[in-house]
Amino acid sequence: MKKVSTFSKFIIALFIFTLAVGLTACNGSLKLESFTVDRSTVKTEYLVGEEIDFSGIKATAKYSDESLNKVYTYSELSITYAEDITATPGTKTVKVSFNDPNLNTVQSTNVVITVSEDPNAVKHASYEVDATGMKTEYIIGEEINFSGIKIIEKFTNGGADAEVTDLSKISYENAENVTATAGIKTIIVKYDGENAGTVTIKVTDPSITDKNEIVSATVSGTYVSTYEVGATVDLTGLTVTVK
Repeated sequence: MKKVSTFSKFIIALFIFTLAVGLTACNGSLKLESFTVDRSTVKTEYLVGEEIDFSGIKATAKYSDESLNKVYTYSELSITYAEDITATPGTKTVKVSFNDPNLNTVQSTNVVITVSEDPNAVKHASYEVDATGMKTEYIIGEEINFSGIKIIEKFTNGGADAEVTDLSKISYENAENVTATAGIKTIIVKYDGENAGTVTIKVTDPSITDKNEIVSATVSGTYVSTYEVGATVDLTGLTVTVK
């Protein structure tokens, strides 16, 4: 077996060391110059509720060593974004990443998308109160009863009206002590803080229920209704009918 001289061993060791240093220096100077997404390959305009689609994406990594440049496709990339990203309109960000085999790190960039309202979508328009099934006549001191009241939700773009089944968000204004005195009272009804209309109730005093009340008054008959300035008013022939 041929022996390797000490000098030869030194030369080999020096060569290996020099090669290692050279490779380290080379790798240390390698840089990722850019990582960009070709926006023509991704959908960036969405309507509220629409699903994100980056399936055709192409992203290019460019290095200081051009021989390492590469175009990455969907299966080689990680696409991350908020789960509810299209739930509301606005400008949103989608993160695109890849595992860089040349620099042993994760590289990423952002793609800005725009989410808009669908002009043809059926949306909430307003709430409307329906008090036809509610008790609206009370005597002084009687507790008001809102059972039977309904809230109807109205929609845009031809959406059908719908009765609200969850009344936990209903509220009333001017309802406190509303039956403490006699009279015609107006209660403001709101649903989820939004005005839904009013309910009118009548409160009477049982101690004067036999007393007549004026329901209406009408004027009839033949009488002069047009005068010149300074003329004396003559209401002969005028009849007032009170119920």
